[in-house]
Amino acid sequence: MVAASASLTAVLTCALIMAATLLHPVSYDMAEVQHDPVTFKSFALAFGIIIFTYSGAYLFPAVQHDMRVPSDFNKSVILAFTRTYLPVRIYNHE
Repeated sequence: MVAASASLTAVLTCALIMAATLLHPVSYDMAEVQHDPVTFKSFALAFGIIIFTYSGAYLFPAVQHDMRVPSDFNKSVILAFTRTYLPVRIYNHE
């Protein structure tokens, strides 16, 4: 039940990202990009985003251990990333 709701949440997230991109297209001219100077606050924010991105990595060994066929872990990771991130990447490719 938990796995099904997690998959549903991932699919819903992809759908919402695609819908938002379709409804609010943004075009950037990379020659005009201006970056703010790095401050303690901006550094802390960036560091927090990086930590959040990798915060689930400690679960991988536990998930692999609890699988019926632990050797299929690579297949499950590839499938999960393909189903979650590939549609968003294809849809937002310019």
